[in-house]
Amino acid sequence: MGSLLDAGLVLVSEAYAILAATARTRAYLQAGAGLAERDGVLQFRRCSTERNFRAFLKQRAALDDGMAPEHSPTPEFFGIPDAEGHVHYAMWQVSWLSETTKGSVLLAITDLTAEEGGVERASVTAVFGLSVREAQLAELFSKGLRLEQIAQRMGLTLNTARVHLRQVFLKTNCSGQLELARVLALLHGSGGGCRSLSRVARLRSQM
Repeated sequence: MGSLLDAGLVLVSEAYAILAATARTRAYLQAGAGLAERDGVLQFRRCSTERNFRAFLKQRAALDDGMAPEHSPTPEFFGIPDAEGHVHYAMWQVSWLSETTKGSVLLAITDLTAEEGGVERASVTAVFGLSVREAQLAELFSKGLRLEQIAQRMGLTLNTARVHLRQVFLKTNCSGQLELARVLALLHGSGGGCRSLSRVARLRSQM
């Protein structure tokens, strides 16, 4: 999701051995927020995350081979929760490199909680028709914060935050945290200047 210019890249083998990684990826691994490197191997904070990641790669491989089930949507990216359980990083497959390094895959990782590179809130309100408070909540939620954290930060009750979130999902046509993060990343990639519904449709078609 998003631009490769804002992401870390890592090449891993079939056994998750790290064959190459950019400096940004190394920083993510050292931060220990859901990802880590141990003895040269990519590891996840939670066992369930590793199982889900294996399933994600299997689905992506089936899609590339033209064998994905017709009525089963294949996710484009994978959320990596930190120790507290909220999604901190998003990862997606850039390419398979079986011809040069058997079984290896090039992955991109982006930090959803990073402050830099976000989309202007005014653009979000203009494009999706969100209120100022809804746009603020959408921005924080797309960065991986839990609803309880957002409610506290915005001075809202949890029930009010839930109402705002339902409106955000309704107006952006999103159904989850990662999907919302991707939509805002696409909006940011467009320069934040889109205003028309046709432009929104084009953004959504890229998902």
